[in-house]
Parts: sequence; structure tokens; C-alpha cells
Amino acid sequence: MAPLTLIAKKTDTPRRHSRIPVSLEVQVRATYRRETDQVRDISEGGIGVDTVSPLEQDLLVSLRLDLPTHLKPLDVLGRVVWTDDGSMGIRFVDPDPELYRALARLRREVER
Repeated sequence: MAPLTLIAKKTDTPRRHSRIPVSLEVQVRATYRRETDQVRDISEGGIGVDTVSPLEQDLLVSLRLDLPTHLKPLDVLGRVVWTDDGSMGIRFVDPDPELYRALARLRREVER
């Protein structure tokens, strides 16, 4: 399992799924790009990513997440829903139920 680095406080932005502030790597693969970026927050809906080269909005991407609460990396399909200078938001597309279980364990870990 990957080591978990937590950020001091959760964001207060009202959302469908509350964000879990984290610092972990994600492999982002698109047809013309494969990079390792930094996840700054994660929820059941998707991830916020810090990156030197944000992808274009609406692009379908493959993600490989190595969550500290799961024994092996999780492969997830995602869609870029917003981009900004140095960051982007990726919504999960039909995620495997195993991702939800790993996130539930991560939430419990953060709330301790």
C-alpha cells in the first residue's frame, strides 16, 4: 500500500460527495499522453489533480490510483470536467465498486 499524506483540513465546499484531502500519485493516460500527477483531493465522484500540463475538458482518460487503503492499484475510467492553470478535475466514469469500498476505508482513516 502507498503511504498516506493528509492535508490539515477538509474543504468546506458543498458538493454531492465531500472531498477527502490527500496527497498521492495518479497515473493519467490519454491517447497521446501518459504522466504521473498529484491527487490533492478525492471523493466518490472524482479527483482534483495538480499537474504541469492539464488536459482538455471532456477528454476521456484512464487512471491508475494507488490508494493507501487498498492492496493493489485501482484502474478507473475518468472524464476531465474542468481545467485551470496547473490543475484539473476528473470525474469517475462507471467506477468499480471496489473503488467505493477503498474510499469508504480512506474516509474512516481520515476521520480518526
